[in-house]
Amino acid sequence: MIAIVVIAATLLAPAAVLEAPLAARTQNQVRLIESGGLWWKGQGTLALADGSVRLPVTWRVELVPLLRGLTVTHVVDAKSHAALATIIAQAQQVDVRNARVRVPAQVVGAFDPRLQGMTVGGSIVVDAPSFGAGKTASGQLRVAWERARIVAGDTVIDLGTVAMVATPSGDGWAATVGNTGGDVAVTGTLNARRNGIDVALSLRPTAATPSSVREMLPLLGSLDGSGAVRIAWHRGPPP
Repeated sequence: MIAIVVIAATLLAPAAVLEAPLAARTQNQVRLIESGGLWWKGQGTLALADGSVRLPVTWRVELVPLLRGLTVTHVVDAKSHAALATIIAQAQQVDVRNARVRVPAQVVGAFDPRLQGMTVGGSIVVDAPSFGAGKTASGQLRVAWERARIVAGDTVIDLGTVAMVATPSGDGWAATVGNTGGDVAVTGTLNARRNGIDVALSLRPTAATPSSVREMLPLLGSLDGSGAVRIAWHRGPPP
């Protein structure tokens, strides 16, 4: 009888129980709000801390795999009803299948204080047919920042399309970053390890770069001898 009560109480736990763990894992940068339903079959809105980006979602956790220690979660866009991803979690391993997510590029500004007071435009598209992280890194992760731009006052830095492809490297992931089009040439690297994520970027003016953009670039990083701006960014591991 006690076991039945425990199982029933667990299955009937509200979706709101997921709010605090998500906030903790993202250091309060991403939150689940307006949640409803049950923890294993619910709906809510994923939002940045400042509310600038909101993504209504629904999710469903398969119950049978839980008996094997697997958490299989299907996430769907609540507005378009398009599948966003299937997430499979077990112990220290997380695998993502068929992920296709598009969010406003404002999400970038939430993670770098240098962009506060500026407007980040365009869309971030994440594409991961198969992606694994944790004990074993596998698959491939493609990210494109389409119509990328940074606006401060009357000045607009057009970055064109910034893209990266991340592949397994050692105990983590490594990626090169580059762009096509835009006012400046973007190059760089990203390395994700258990101790955090490190990003190193270079924004180099070209002969066609407007003077207003050249004057704004030093606000984003440190100038080197060639006139390029170097941007270094580190994010520690989640608690």
